[in-house]
Amino acid sequence: MEKLKPDFDYEDIFRWVDSHNITRQKRNVHRDFSDAVPLAEILKQHYPKLVELHNYTPTNSFSSKLANWETLNRKVMVKIHMPLSRETMEHLAKSKQGVIENVLHEIKIKVESKGAGDQKGENSLTSGSEENFRRKPGYKTIPIAEYEKTEKTLQEKEDEIQQLKQKLEHCESLIKIKEERICDLTNQLESITNEDITHSASPRTRFFARMF
Repeated sequence: MEKLKPDFDYEDIFRWVDSHNITRQKRNVHRDFSDAVPLAEILKQHYPKLVELHNYTPTNSFSSKLANWETLNRKVMVKIHMPLSRETMEHLAKSKQGVIENVLHEIKIKVESKGAGDQKGENSLTSGSEENFRRKPGYKTIPIAEYEKTEKTLQEKEDEIQQLKQKLEHCESLIKIKEERICDLTNQLESITNEDITHSASPRTRFFARMF
């Protein structure tokens, strides 16, 4: 089956990326952007109030890459009305071919529209209005209301997990205290038992014990 060609020029996207000051030299765009750091640096130049670069750490771990994307999505992409789906973030973290190009293309359009006279500006980025998003192969967006509902559910689950962890730690602490108490009582019992044995020994036994 013939692959669908993207409706934009990859080279144009790469030239746009090169026009930004990013710390990582572009070698393989899928791997280079897989931890979200270069995109955070690009967005910082267009939305400086939204992006805090210290939140994004270069990494080779899939879980850490995904965490970077989740942070960027929550703190920036949602607020510029371009939220990423969970599937898209996983594809980005796995360096799936074609996904980052679509994301960059959409951001390029957004930035150029903003620069060409977008009256909303950066101050309206947190308005929370819901938009309809175009879908492209490998790049899925979701309505903001749906994303925020999912985010709230996840946060509630995380809170429950934290509470369970605290209860578990408390139980483990109690178990440790009880084990120490049992050990102490065992030692005391052994000491008392030894004393009883000594006292119950015959005078002759105690006499020879003192001699030797």
